[in-house]
Amino acid sequence: MGDIKIFDRGDKPQAWIEFDEDTEVLLEYTEKDDLEEIRAIANKQAKLARTDNTEGIFNVLLGKRKVKDWRKRSDHSHPGLLVNGEPFPFSEENVVFLMKRSLDFSSFVNETCLRYKNFDQAEREREVKNS
Repeated sequence: MGDIKIFDRGDKPQAWIEFDEDTEVLLEYTEKDDLEEIRAIANKQAKLARTDNTEGIFNVLLGKRKVKDWRKRSDHSHPGLLVNGEPFPFSEENVVFLMKRSLDFSSFVNETCLRYKNFDQAEREREVKNS
């Protein structure tokens, strides 16, 4: 049976999601109303900037709103992400940079924050048991 979760506006779950074998990213779950609001803001900003790059603007806005942190799984004092071999600490500017420049990171955020099962602890535990 399909189980659909709907949350109140201020009650969106967050979860540390595995980005790779030793890095996890703290993401906030995204519902339909979030996407519509972000899309509207992106459309407005694109019009003001007189650009057709609405998708690029949307992508950056999604990252800024939904990526909350990142870290190395075994050592939380390390950022976990390396860019060109150098530690890349979490900041809003670095989120924007990755959402603009890294297809791997951008795709991960776009795909992961839309799937409720990534944020449901019981569902995550079931998947681990079935693996």
